[in-house]
Amino acid sequence: MKAKTFTKLLYYQKFIGILLIAIGIPMLISSQSPESTKVLIFGLFILFTSWERIMDERLLSLKMTSIYFAIIIGYTFKMISSELVKQHIFSYELTSIDHFIILIFAVANVTYFSSLYLSKNKGDD
Repeated sequence: MKAKTFTKLLYYQKFIGILLIAIGIPMLISSQSPESTKVLIFGLFILFTSWERIMDERLLSLKMTSIYFAIIIGYTFKMISSELVKQHIFSYELTSIDHFIILIFAVANVTYFSSLYLSKNKGDD
């Protein structure tokens, strides 16, 4: 397989991820089974690992920064919510690893794509 074909596949993987997310969110809301989170996790992961048409060092750095930021935010939320539950202030504690992974990849995708498109628009001025 040629490198150009491989990068095209990684670009179109973005649309598969969006489709899986669109299917996974209603499944997560409507179903109480522990397996209902798998489609959403796969969709978020596939979307995060997709490439842009031209993937350069700036985009890779932006992607790594966003996953680093997401891990910090997710773990901070986990620790704060656990402490608030102990104090009987907050009723939801993040105990499922699937929900933690969903939180991490959702924050990473939002951070990456918002900074990507905001930086593109800022450069047009």
